[in-house]
Amino acid sequence: MAQMGDMATEEDLLTKRCPARIQFAQYDIVTWYSSPYPVEYARLNKLYLCEFCLKYMKSNKVAQRHRTQCKYFHPPGKEIYRHEGLSVFEVDGNEAKFYCQNLCLLVKLFLDHKTLYYDVEPFLFYVLTKNDETGCHLVGYFSKEKACQQRYNVSCIMTLPQYQRTGYGRFLIDFSYLLSRKEGQHGSPEKPLSDLGRVSYFAYWKSVVLEYMSNFGSSTLSVITIADSTGMSPHDIASTLQRLGMLERDPKTRKWKIHSRKDLIDEHKAKEAKSSRPRLCDEALKWTPLGISVVEEENYDDEDEKKDLSDVPEEPEKNDDSDGKKKTLSVLEQLKEQDSAQSSNPDQTPNINRKKRKRRTRDYDWNTKKSKTRKTTSESEDDRNGSRKSSATSSSKITDDESESRDTFNAFDDDSNSRDPSFASSNLPRRRLSRRSKDLQAEDSD
Repeated sequence: MAQMGDMATEEDLLTKRCPARIQFAQYDIVTWYSSPYPVEYARLNKLYLCEFCLKYMKSNKVAQRHRTQCKYFHPPGKEIYRHEGLSVFEVDGNEAKFYCQNLCLLVKLFLDHKTLYYDVEPFLFYVLTKNDETGCHLVGYFSKEKACQQRYNVSCIMTLPQYQRTGYGRFLIDFSYLLSRKEGQHGSPEKPLSDLGRVSYFAYWKSVVLEYMSNFGSSTLSVITIADSTGMSPHDIASTLQRLGMLERDPKTRKWKIHSRKDLIDEHKAKEAKSSRPRLCDEALKWTPLGISVVEEENYDDEDEKKDLSDVPEEPEKNDDSDGKKKTLSVLEQLKEQDSAQSSNPDQTPNINRKKRKRRTRDYDWNTKKSKTRKTTSESEDDRNGSRKSSATSSSKITDDESESRDTFNAFDDDSNSRDPSFASSNLPRRRLSRRSKDLQAEDSD
């Protein structure tokens, strides 16, 4: 039994695999490559891992104590597939960051080209488990980028050594293409492929193409129809047909044609009849591609808007030319009336214009408004002095009621000035009193 004292030297860290072995559940597995575990764990000759949460520990005693306290019995994700004792869990790297990082460190022990360890947020991990009464045991996985411009359906794929050569790798590849068919697009693994991945994918592509030919015959053979039915990319299908020797060019039309080879198809049927690998059931998948729910909600909102608009009664159609002429004539008449009213009595401005003038002055800051009011008051004082000289007799006939109204105007101006202390208190009352005095003068003259 490996103890905590079994440590590797610094030379072993550079030349040998570290850790050299791992204890995963009841399996004692020899590693293939080194993995960047922390130094205090990588220097151990044997590392102990929890098969459910994938936590790594230094000794068997710590691992046994952890088994009694671990709360996980399946991967921390959503179960999207279950059939005949197998389950597939979709784990988001952004939500279960600790689990996905430990999974990548474990996978690096058996994949040489694996470079992703800690940056797991942009990926989805599809974990295959074998279920029994004790829990869901890890068999293999493949990862997929959430937003991939090249539309790769697999970024990294691996089956644990104790489950290899039993059909689980083929199951994971077939499951990735099932998701591509659900998404309505052609999928392909991320390039370049590793040596082990190249062998696995070439065998899978060959099997799928021959299976399609045995079921549909040679009458409906084309690269596009095979791609739509299987979810494979047309480039992968064409390269597979070329390796199988099923592509030939017509010497007259110079176009490529697919011809089936009966010997290969019969050999494939005989091999599949003897195979006992686990089969994928398409109906057992409970999964919705990203973006479908959003599109359905938008369509639902559009239907509701159409229903709401259908309830509104339609207005009868009108002649646009006649209505336009009537509107322009009415607007011209109103403008003429306003011009005549202002020319007959220029001192009295409409209330609408007065409100607009107030709203415009509110858009300025207080300093600008103050300077403008001072300018306007100086101009109004000059006009007031001229009007006082011309109407000296009429201005002396102010009654008591008129003085009371002047007091009310002063009170209103004091309230408005108290709201803004920076505003000049003597400017606004003078302007309003001058307007009021002009109104009184007009009444006296009448």
